[in-house]
Amino acid sequence: MANKQIYVGTIELARALDVDPRTVRRAVKDGRLPAAKPGLRNLKFDPQAVRVALSNKGK
Repeated sequence: MANKQIYVGTIELARALDVDPRTVRRAVKDGRLPAAKPGLRNLKFDPQAVRVALSNKGK
């Protein structure tokens, strides 16, 4: 069985990061967070890509 990619929505990611969903959308718009679907509506995020982006934030 193939590994299925899991994506989370803006609200789920905001809750996990303990921030407002607007903060997540702003971070995508500014290029600080990668989104699997471009635009600011119905964004989906790869949790692993978000972890990498956040871990590289200070580098």
